[in-house]
Amino acid sequence: AAAGGAPLSDAATGVMTLHGELGAARTTLKGLVSKQHDTSTAVFELSRNFTELSNNSLNTVLRSSLVTFGDGAQGLSAILRQRSDENGECELLAVLKTYKMLAGAINDQLKGRQKLSAAIDKANASLADHQSQASKLSGKAGKEKKVADLEQKCDAIKEQVSAMRDEHALFTRTLQWELERFHRAKNAELRSSLTDLAIRNRDHAQREYAAWSELGTTLSGLDEPQAERK
Repeated sequence: AAAGGAPLSDAATGVMTLHGELGAARTTLKGLVSKQHDTSTAVFELSRNFTELSNNSLNTVLRSSLVTFGDGAQGLSAILRQRSDENGECELLAVLKTYKMLAGAINDQLKGRQKLSAAIDKANASLADHQSQASKLSGKAGKEKKVADLEQKCDAIKEQVSAMRDEHALFTRTLQWELERFHRAKNAELRSSLTDLAIRNRDHAQREYAAWSELGTTLSGLDEPQAERK
């Protein structure tokens, strides 16, 4: 085979696997962002629920606690909404999209290289067939013109194969260079965007923790209602 055992022989499978994995990771991250948005909305609704409860005359004794919790939940919903908004615009989503597209483009080039390799193999098979025919007819009376035609076709096929081999070699070198550059850039940008996402969410988690802690402390410090003491 013209390209059998050549570099990149297994690259197409790996690149397509990477293409799928990058796409799956991006889809999952977008789903997470959507759930975070839903959580912020739910916490905001919860704050409204407790505000409404505080206005119910049957909850007069609990009013201060209900109002405090409602206000705290509203503040928490803002923190959670900011987290979902920032994650929805995070660098990682863009990086995953970019390198998924690039992986697809490289895969198309790898397919083109495989197609060229198949064309070389087909041409070599045709050459072998023509050479076999010429060999069988060689030396037979009245077959001189046929042999000459076959040999001429063999020469043309050899030139074609030589040109395709040169193209294949250039294709291979170019793809190797592109793959190396692709992986270097992918590794650097993924590492950077993963770090950015982790730090952003750490900071949001700390703000959320602080808000819950403050709310818990405030609720614990409220005076026990007089009606409950009697």
